[in-house]
Amino acid sequence: MDAKNLRYIVFLLYTDSASFLSSGAIDKHDGEIFCSLDDAKEYAVDAIQYKLCNRFVIGRFLIDFNSNTMGITAIETFGFRNDRKNINQLDLFSNAT
Repeated sequence: MDAKNLRYIVFLLYTDSASFLSSGAIDKHDGEIFCSLDDAKEYAVDAIQYKLCNRFVIGRFLIDFNSNTMGITAIETFGFRNDRKNINQLDLFSNAT
């Protein structure tokens, strides 16, 4: 695994209320891709703290420019029923510096 091609994807989900655009699309889900696990963690923690979301999904993937698909691994969730209550208990985040 080439660390320079390692990425972290964070999906923010806000499910407490629906917010619809004029087109009818829901405008409460967002996300980012990061090169750094620390940056991904900061983004997710800040989003929860500032109530930009109430749930998030994070995963790790390796960019393969020669492939049409890339698998996402180490997928974890926060804010769903039966999830750990402390963000720092996530396996990915407990390994972050």
